[in-house]
Amino acid sequence: MLFRIDVQMIKDGWQVRVLDPKTKETLRDSQTGEPLLESPRLLRSPWGDPRHPHSFPLPPLNETEELANDKELASLINSDNSAPLEALMGKIAGRQIGDDETIMKSFGRYLFTTLIGTALWDKIKRAAGTQRIELGLCWPATDRAMNRLPWEMMYGPRSFLAAEPLVSLTRVVADTGFTVAAIESPPRVLFVIGSNLEDQEIRPGAEYLALLQSLRMKQGVSLKHHLLLDATEETLAAAVKEFRPTVVHFICHGGINSEGRGYLNLINSKKNSNERYLPIYAASLYQLLIYTCDPASSEDPAGEGTAAAVTPQVCTPQVIVLNACYTANAEDLTLREVGQVGIPFAVELVSAGIPIVVGMGGEVADQACRLFSRRFYESLLKDGDLAFATSVGRRIGIMPGSGTDPRNSLDWTLPTLFMSDGIIEPVIPINPQPLEQSWHEIANGYATPGFPPFCGRLDVFQKYDCLMADAETQHVLLQQEVGYQVLTVAVKEMDSKKVGDPKFGRTWLLKELAVKAARDGHVPCLVNQETMTGPQINWPPKSVEEIILAIKRAANRVSKYLQLEYTQWHHLNSLSNLAPGQPAPDDLHPEIKADYNKDPNDPLMLAVALRLDLLSFLKEIKSKLPGAARRRSKLLLLIDDTHRMQGATNFIYKALLTTYGLLSPDAAEHVRVIFSHSKVAAVNQEAAVDAIAEWQGSNRYLEASIDKFKPLLAARLAYEHFLFYWRNAEGNRISLVPVRDNKEVVASFFVGLRAIIGEVPSNFMNSQVSNLINMYLDPAEFPKPVLREAKDDEMLEMVKF
Repeated sequence: MLFRIDVQMIKDGWQVRVLDPKTKETLRDSQTGEPLLESPRLLRSPWGDPRHPHSFPLPPLNETEELANDKELASLINSDNSAPLEALMGKIAGRQIGDDETIMKSFGRYLFTTLIGTALWDKIKRAAGTQRIELGLCWPATDRAMNRLPWEMMYGPRSFLAAEPLVSLTRVVADTGFTVAAIESPPRVLFVIGSNLEDQEIRPGAEYLALLQSLRMKQGVSLKHHLLLDATEETLAAAVKEFRPTVVHFICHGGINSEGRGYLNLINSKKNSNERYLPIYAASLYQLLIYTCDPASSEDPAGEGTAAAVTPQVCTPQVIVLNACYTANAEDLTLREVGQVGIPFAVELVSAGIPIVVGMGGEVADQACRLFSRRFYESLLKDGDLAFATSVGRRIGIMPGSGTDPRNSLDWTLPTLFMSDGIIEPVIPINPQPLEQSWHEIANGYATPGFPPFCGRLDVFQKYDCLMADAETQHVLLQQEVGYQVLTVAVKEMDSKKVGDPKFGRTWLLKELAVKAARDGHVPCLVNQETMTGPQINWPPKSVEEIILAIKRAANRVSKYLQLEYTQWHHLNSLSNLAPGQPAPDDLHPEIKADYNKDPNDPLMLAVALRLDLLSFLKEIKSKLPGAARRRSKLLLLIDDTHRMQGATNFIYKALLTTYGLLSPDAAEHVRVIFSHSKVAAVNQEAAVDAIAEWQGSNRYLEASIDKFKPLLAARLAYEHFLFYWRNAEGNRISLVPVRDNKEVVASFFVGLRAIIGEVPSNFMNSQVSNLINMYLDPAEFPKPVLREAKDDEMLEMVKF
């Protein structure tokens, strides 16, 4: 049942009413017909002015007198002295509660007693009966006193409200009126990092990235995520225009200026400034988030742009998520005056037009924060019931056995859900997309094993996102005038079969890129050893015939998942039916016929035929897709180990990756290529490596050189991701997270882990890694825990949603 707790400033305080969110009228008990509040609750300000920057709301005077014997509360709600509240707020905002278990409960009781009180709470529970209680705390965006307080910490008659079953809480920004549109599911999520991966201060926010990138439902459906590192105003606007995200998740430095307005820091791209960061305020950010909606027309079945003109409409992401790492400037207000760093900014964003904003405070190591985040994104993959899903995540995270004691931990209170008051129920309508399950079956067919998990390489995934963008977006993201169709994944070391030699995950990376392409709705054709085994082909393919067969098999594998059974390959078949010296028949494609020299095995003619067939294959797939997916979908050819392919390498680099083949203008918008190789030749690889280098010397391409994990933050994220998916000697998964209140020993553990792994991915499977983990898990060695089992899935299974 929905309860709008409506708060309005009056001359010397506030008035609180309980309203029906649908009618905005006084809410009445459905059984008795009586209003839940006969008259508004009148809250007092110790300063006599609710607009005073240090004002605290206090309970109605008559309730204060009744609480005179409650020593804990009486000292806090004394209108003559707000110093005790100021002191507690300072400790909470500064995250200095230590082991004092009284701070959280005392301040939580003050908040509950002030805003709701026991008598009104009893009426709310009676009115709800067995229904869920959904509290929408609503006040104007300009009410700094109400905005700054941690209402998620409210402590009721028995416990924190967050621990109460079937209770959820959202913050509603009054007088905004924006509604939320139905979203496609799986949603498109743009992760924006307003710094580089050398910046250790953004680690708490960046930790969520690995967690959410690997999130998927039991049926395999997962988020469609894109990544923007070192974000500037220009690159953010270009990424939003290209990806049209449902959700934008910011991981940035932030602050609050002297007027109480919040901002996020993006990289400063202005040439005439020495400042590294540029503060971006909510109104400016809103303008950067505007993009042209996907046209509603469905009259363009092949995605060729032939549909009737549709008037473009302006859209914005429906949800913004803020992981704002506080950066204090001399002129900034203190957190004591504004609460969390993201609160003023979130409120302003909702006021600007974003219907839902989530303040994702806290660290991944805190289970309540982690499960709040996980359940939030899972709700976007499932039913859109945001408020209830996030409240369940928070509640599980502070249950006994969770590892978090809500009395001496602050992080669980930090995640905050803000909504426009135009949203009646805190639920986003979800539109599952056709064929999504098929795309995810393709992805699952390419996926790497669950253990060891694929870790890191965030910079490569950003380059992949650039590669798949259109030429205009590439120009902004890469600051280059030209467009790119090719990404190379290069390793500096030569191939080695010796056990223990470092391996950097070239093949696994291509598989993960194929997985991502499928989840993004592209058509990944992966040519590698694992997917190409079978009759008539050896690995690696070493002739023109073998590499063409491998590419055809990769494409046919995709078509089977989509139930197309595409077997035409018309243009390649036309050439194969010709005998050497035979003139070109009349039905041969004009482009092949123009340069045909009576040699059906001419590599250039085969490249033309293969390109025409792949474009036909892509067009056939696009005809089955809905309009927006048709326009975005591209064919992605991924070829592993090209330095090992001898004669096939010449065909790839001297025919296929030329204007005869996939670099032809008619393929520029529709086809992308990723190939992996070693820069150093082993025995019998010299000619192939030279051919690759020659092609690179005369063509434009993006390059991802994979080496050791770097910089340091990227390495730490990879190690934490590995721990979260760790398996013991029996093969059982044990999700581990560092214990935050043992920082010095945790740091020592990571130093030891780094010494063994040496930033080399293949060293994750070194037996010394498990030995080290088991040693730090041993209470005889470390009585104070260093690593803790997360048990997220087990905790979620305990609660019926």
